[in-house]
Amino acid sequence: MNILHFYLYDISIDGLAVVRSNKAMIRKCAINEIESIFVSRDIIENIDVVYTWVNQADTEWQEKWLETYPEDNFDPDRFTNNDELKYSLRSIYKYTPWINKIFIVSNCAKPQWLSTSDKIVWVEHENIFPNEEMLPTFNSHAIECCLHRIPGLSEKFIYLNDDFMLSQPCLPSDFYDEIGRSISYFEPYGMVYPDTKLLDIPDYIQASINSHKLIRENYPKYEARNLHRHVPYSLNKSILMELEEKYPEAFFLTRSSKLRSNTDVNVTSFLYHHYAFVTGKSVKSELSS
Repeated sequence: MNILHFYLYDISIDGLAVVRSNKAMIRKCAINEIESIFVSRDIIENIDVVYTWVNQADTEWQEKWLETYPEDNFDPDRFTNNDELKYSLRSIYKYTPWINKIFIVSNCAKPQWLSTSDKIVWVEHENIFPNEEMLPTFNSHAIECCLHRIPGLSEKFIYLNDDFMLSQPCLPSDFYDEIGRSISYFEPYGMVYPDTKLLDIPDYIQASINSHKLIRENYPKYEARNLHRHVPYSLNKSILMELEEKYPEAFFLTRSSKLRSNTDVNVTSFLYHHYAFVTGKSVKSELSS
């Protein structure tokens, strides 16, 4: 499906075209350059999409769980599948037709409704984890530590949970700036306090605290307080590789935890974005209301 974008523009006093939409690659230009506001597929650098997906109803997944945790029940809220992936994929096809490939990372059988192709690639955990002893895993933080190891993944990719849905047309400029830096959408308030005295800390906050401490070791004046909003994460593969090289122990411990643990870091939803920002490799932006 193709998406048409209509751009309205005004003529300024100095004779320049001023585009009204903030979705245009260029907002102000000479009249004879107005066509440059359109995004041609020929000039779009390959941008992939990556999903992680689990289905607790899958019998093989259940066997893996019982072999690993025979005495414990799994959390249905974390592992239940309601076919959100189907509708998320439809939104990708409808609103980001410029996407290159879509990789779905899972340790479950493919859903019956899904047909893989040159565009949709199914990726098993065994293909991305560096050590078989780390598997099976039921820890999303561990899986996210390995996404940059997907064979054939492009330098720029957008990571989505399967419950993310796009509701309007998007452009590459919503995810990357003009020089290829990823765009991070942080919450406006800070929730991550490494010196907190609270005893009952949610696992995702604990992982953020651990990530904060790593960044503070090298950049003591920078305070990584804000969580990333619950929206698609723009990522650069080379920066994730740089993070793994810089913090190998944190990556190893997180990958080795088969369930979320107090030693995890949350790479794709926190560590990457603050590290990339403080090193000048990403930019912040706000979501339009």
